Amino acid sequence: MAEAEAAGASLPWAAERRWRRETHLGWRDGVLILDLHDLDARTTRALAHALLETPPPGGGVVLVHGVGRRSGARGPVLIHVLREVLGGTGRLRTLSPGRTAWIVDDSAPGWLRGEWGCATRALFFLLAALAALGLWGAFWGR
Repeated sequence: MAEAEAAGASLPWAAERRWRRETHLGWRDGVLILDLHDLDARTTRALAHALLETPPPGGGVVLVHGVGRRSGARGPVLIHVLREVLGGTGRLRTLSPGRTAWIVDDSAPGWLRGEWGCATRALFFLLAALAALGLWGAFWGR
């Protein structure tokens, strides 16, 4: 990560928006959140290779790459770099248009792997039961 910070300092936009560990790294439930905004494709590629060498704790990492608003006609560059480097190992899962999870093993939390929690399952079954009761009442009720 120190290499990324040094490389980020030399980028043309570093005077306005500089990549720093303090502002671009975080944790959620033991999972690393790595914000790649303010990095270029070369530095992102180096960071991705570093992740391959040292698998992330928590079973995965959330990579915030953005949607490529400033990438022009090329589209989002960083997600293509991540797919190229990390695609052959682990599993890449889209969390939102600008966020991707790289899951390396089953120790990753359920929210990262896309599993429904108990509360979500209970809410789903409650809503399904209420819909069934509503349909029952609509067809056979008075």
